[in-house]
Amino acid sequence: MSQNHSVDHLGVNRTITPAVNSRHDVNHDNAPHGRKDQNGVMMIVDPERTLWTAGWNARYTRYYKDSKPIITWTKHAEDIFEREYRRLHFPSSCLEVRGWMVTKPYWWGLVSVARDYQSDILRAMTRNLTLVHDGPYMFCPNNPERYLNCFWEDFNSCQNFWKTQPNVPIVEQTWQGSIKPLSSDEFPHWLWRLMRDYMHIYDDSTGRILSIEEDAFLDTDMFLQTKLSVMRAIMTKTVFKPREFIIESSKKSIETWGENENYHGSSRLGLLVHIRRTDKLEDLGPHWRHIDFNSTRHMGPYIQAMESAINSSFDNYVVLSDDPHMQEKATFELTPYFQNGNGTQALYSTSLCHFLGSNDFNYTGHESLDYNARHDLYVLLLSDIYAAIQVSDYIIGSGSCGVSQFIAWNIGAKHYFEPSPAAFWEEDLIVKECHWLLDQHRQSKNPITKAMLHREWGRKTCAAFSAT
Repeated sequence: MSQNHSVDHLGVNRTITPAVNSRHDVNHDNAPHGRKDQNGVMMIVDPERTLWTAGWNARYTRYYKDSKPIITWTKHAEDIFEREYRRLHFPSSCLEVRGWMVTKPYWWGLVSVARDYQSDILRAMTRNLTLVHDGPYMFCPNNPERYLNCFWEDFNSCQNFWKTQPNVPIVEQTWQGSIKPLSSDEFPHWLWRLMRDYMHIYDDSTGRILSIEEDAFLDTDMFLQTKLSVMRAIMTKTVFKPREFIIESSKKSIETWGENENYHGSSRLGLLVHIRRTDKLEDLGPHWRHIDFNSTRHMGPYIQAMESAINSSFDNYVVLSDDPHMQEKATFELTPYFQNGNGTQALYSTSLCHFLGSNDFNYTGHESLDYNARHDLYVLLLSDIYAAIQVSDYIIGSGSCGVSQFIAWNIGAKHYFEPSPAAFWEEDLIVKECHWLLDQHRQSKNPITKAMLHREWGRKTCAAFSAT
């Protein structure tokens, strides 16, 4: 296998070994060529779920289950987006700002900002506006901080300035407005050029690249929403970067994981298992009462499928979870499922387990913590996330979860599974999504759009919510 060296945004010199020698090459700044190998970087599809797969450097994504085309993008696309983002959010003078878009989210979780905030960022950029939030610039952990700016690099350099310019236009942006599909007439020239020249539609049924003009899905809402998902992946890599204290904390996290040496060596192949639980208890608590918190064995078949797909065995695996039951049990229960058995080293955060074990929120969720305790938890979680990114090459995670998405996009995951038996209840705002899909289906007059909406309705098992 060939190896590729790169320095990521954490400053770590990573050696990445592609899982397969696939002709569908998205490693370089050009369009892919040819058909993917059957055992290459393909989705491994659970018949009951839609599974998302990220290619090398996370530069391609699929539409939906059973659909053929995929969208790829190049490093140049990331450079273009970052340039335009910096132009608007970090001007040489805040007096030069053309206008402001003020966003008021209902809630942003630990890395949900890297998913939910993205829609507002893109919508502001399409209007050549600078995005700000409605609160002051707060400091963690002393003040309530919905926006989590204390964990990430500044989203803009003019947050405290916009209220002092009464003559500059202000656009109010609400969460309800941000979930509306983008329309083609909103896209500025630079964004159209990015999609036209550096984001490619590849039809693996014919082995050819479709032009943006001939793509049948171009004018549908679902197509534009798929483009948005690609933009979110690009934004995650160019906008949401950790502050220095998170980077330093992540280095300390690695030092506590099993006292293992040479985590960054090219000879080690790592798997990350992200198990999502307590962050949803407040909304879905009754259903969690029926989950077996003491077992992670349902992950076993996915580990075996992963090693089979890449034709390699893992040297170590990391378990990330904000549930201490999962964190500790996985250490003992998952090892037998690896080809190397006990030869595969289990890594997990002892400091995080200690914190979780000392706080009784397993049946109440994160909302039971005060702001200081939540800040401490988020520092540990985010530090572990970035530490895990450094030691992992693949991820098994929850497809609807921002944490799993964030990790996959950052490590350039080759395969990404949706293994959780509780995934049906983990769909974010699934009832609202289903109602939105139903409304769009009723209103749409485009048969292609209606077909895609119908497929998405089935994917989300919306029939179970038809009476809600």
